[in-house]
Amino acid sequence: MKSEVMKSVWFNWNDHCGKSIGSKEESPDFIIKSFSELPGLLSLI
Repeated sequence: MKSEVMKSVWFNWNDHCGKSIGSKEESPDFIIKSFSELPGLLSLI
């Protein structure tokens, strides 16, 4: 049976939100800078 693991993606294109990560535990698995990067990333997961 395949193991399911949660992945996090930081959508880093919004200037209205903060751009700092508070701690190592809050670090995302992936950071993308545009929506066009998302399909390629999803195909890798």
